[in-house]
Amino acid sequence: MQNITLKKLKNAYCDAIGLALTEFLDIRNVDETDILKILTKEDLEVMCEYAVIKNILAGVGEVNIKTPLPNTAIKYIDEYNLKGKEVLSANIIDSLSAGDLVGDRIIIEVESLLNYTESYLSHIVDFCATTETPVLIKLGQSLYEVGKVVSQFNHSPAEVLEEYGFLDRSCYLLGMNFIDKEDQKLLKKYSPTLILTPIDDAEEGRGAINLYNLNFNTLKFVFSSGKCYNVDMFAEGRLAIYNTSNLMYDGGLVDAESVLQSLQSDNGNLQVDYESDCRKATILDKKIVVEDAKLQTKLLNLREKIKQIANKIKEKI
Repeated sequence: MQNITLKKLKNAYCDAIGLALTEFLDIRNVDETDILKILTKEDLEVMCEYAVIKNILAGVGEVNIKTPLPNTAIKYIDEYNLKGKEVLSANIIDSLSAGDLVGDRIIIEVESLLNYTESYLSHIVDFCATTETPVLIKLGQSLYEVGKVVSQFNHSPAEVLEEYGFLDRSCYLLGMNFIDKEDQKLLKKYSPTLILTPIDDAEEGRGAINLYNLNFNTLKFVFSSGKCYNVDMFAEGRLAIYNTSNLMYDGGLVDAESVLQSLQSDNGNLQVDYESDCRKATILDKKIVVEDAKLQTKLLNLREKIKQIANKIKEKI
């Protein structure tokens, strides 16, 4: 057994509230706005710090954290010397200050094309163009959503993005499970980054992404833990490969080493035990745990606070 040096891992989208609460609550059928009415700023800070430490201990060097309140995630990303951005809902862009926009530290999220009026979608694009802010759109999360988008806009989801100008921006697309081949061909003309959440999708009962088609159309993709309380980026890549094999009935269609490459960040190095006789791709079978007693203790203390927050939510919902 020997060590192999990899770049630290990248977690392209980590939902702080989901990560913190799903270990203690089933929030799949709970409206997040109801949860937000209960949470305090201090609760959100606990969740964001918890998310940051969980990512560090999982070997992550770059993370984008979804939070409902500006500067609650980026505060801890900076404090713990991570690379990354804060993901904020598009519905708060009019309340952001100039200070919130300094330093290229935020990503604006469109939770669904169905959540906003057509005029507000144009407003979001204008905001992102003016401020040079990346935009993240959850797209193709279910067949129902795709059908509603087509019915409302008379275009496929990717055509809507093209029409409004989202694809001309720095653009991330999260989901893609129910986007057809024609939409993938259209996206190939642009350069969006696709964010895949295999474990979160499996837990939510959503469809499995087809990595073979993404590779065939030369679409760039990265992985994220989404709302999972257990950050394990190698497991995300491994599950995506398994899902593709199940869909295509051929286990050799996806190059595991390209998946390994997409999991890595440019920020810092990671030492992983590796048997030299094995293929490099077998590293994906590992579970990365960074040994840091101080951070482990901090994590346990924060976890106790989150249990109390979860109990408070249980009493009120």
